[in-house]
Amino acid sequence: MKIVVGSIQQEVNTFSPIKPTKEDFFYLHGEDMIDQIAVTPLFRENGVEIIPTVYGNAVPSGRMTAKDYDAFCRELVDMIPDDNDFDGIWLYCHGAMDVDEIGSAEPYLLKMVRDKVGYDKPIAVALDFHANLDYKIFDYANVICGYRTAPHADMPGTQIRAGEALLRCIKEKLLPKTVAVRVPLIISGDMCITANYPMNQIMPEAIKAEENPELMAVNVFHGQNWADVPNAGASVTATVAHPENVDLALDTCKRIANKYWSLREEFKFMIQALEPRTAVAEAVKSANAKTSAAPVFISDSGDNTTAGAAGDRADMFNIFNESKELFETMKKPALLGGVCDKPTVDKLWEMNVGETATVTVGGTFDKNSPKITIDVTVRHKSNILNWDGDGADAGRAVVVSCGHFDAIITENRCALISPEIFASVGIDINDYNIICVKLGYLYPKLAEVAADAIIALTKGNSTVVLDTLEFTQLDKNNFYPFNKELVFNA
Repeated sequence: MKIVVGSIQQEVNTFSPIKPTKEDFFYLHGEDMIDQIAVTPLFRENGVEIIPTVYGNAVPSGRMTAKDYDAFCRELVDMIPDDNDFDGIWLYCHGAMDVDEIGSAEPYLLKMVRDKVGYDKPIAVALDFHANLDYKIFDYANVICGYRTAPHADMPGTQIRAGEALLRCIKEKLLPKTVAVRVPLIISGDMCITANYPMNQIMPEAIKAEENPELMAVNVFHGQNWADVPNAGASVTATVAHPENVDLALDTCKRIANKYWSLREEFKFMIQALEPRTAVAEAVKSANAKTSAAPVFISDSGDNTTAGAAGDRADMFNIFNESKELFETMKKPALLGGVCDKPTVDKLWEMNVGETATVTVGGTFDKNSPKITIDVTVRHKSNILNWDGDGADAGRAVVVSCGHFDAIITENRCALISPEIFASVGIDINDYNIICVKLGYLYPKLAEVAADAIIALTKGNSTVVLDTLEFTQLDKNNFYPFNKELVFNA
């Protein structure tokens, strides 16, 4: 048994000014990619000869150019054997990647694959929970499997689910059919924690439906709400082993979609979501009341790099700078995490630890960002760990003291999602009472250790105040909560 494997994935925020190129991707080619995908042990246990192509993964950002993405796809497709001597294809993508001039990225890649291999080989695709599904994907992929967790804890498990489905297709000579029902919801992903209500009432419906062996995969997708694309929004998909049973898949999708819709008003922030200055004041109050050594986290949600934002806004930097009297009431200092500003890092990198300089931070990408000019003292210099767990680093970072608080300034956009990433720049998170990060909801490793967490309703490319976003490709009148009078019945 031979299976082709490949992966090109990136979440795209169409409001982001960042234009990624191939150089922005963690990229592996041929045999080097095999150990990067979670499905490899499963395939080897089943005696599969793995035919590798390419693996590309990048921090969320804006749209890639059509030229660069087309070249990426062609490289993957060119590595598929010309003689079609293989039994199936396994792909790991995102589902919310959008490309200039092309639109939805995944159908473009899949069509290119089908143009080469035809339609008699099964293709299984693993996707993110935040996929915005373009229905063209179902013309080319037989099986779709999506993450079932947010924050994402089942990325390896989803890859394996897609792999198991593909193995069944090959062994039983199946060419399954996947269908979907779109649910007209554009709701901030930070309101949707899958372990919490109401998604914990919806996702189990999909899992239970898969107990029917005819339903090879049933998925709930929340969508990427910072995407001004025609295919935005939530959706439910179902894959039937035998295409003649497509009505079973449609009925399943409709039932779960209607439940999803019925709970639409229950999606709320699970933690306090406050105006930025109020968020800082509440964080100080919480920090002073706590008895543990753990810090209180503030999410600079409008500049969330894991949602594709620029990561260089200085809104919270200014507020921290103006909060000296407030911070002096705490026993330990505050830390501002992960502001991207390469020119400032270039300047500070040439200095010794302990030296002082006047720097300007903010707005290197997002021209709407405020800036701050401030005196800083270099405390630490090193490369910072990459956020996606691939073992690489994310470039240079400098930790500076700004008097009454510290800050991490990075040359590249990064995401401080775990204590290990802080530790890579010499920081023990328990040395601080408050830490501000450019995230929305906290990722699991931070959530586990946080004394408290507060979302700051900041401005930026990933603002959770969705009414302030200027959609042009999407008719907001056709989606809840923009139109609270909307009627939907699948």
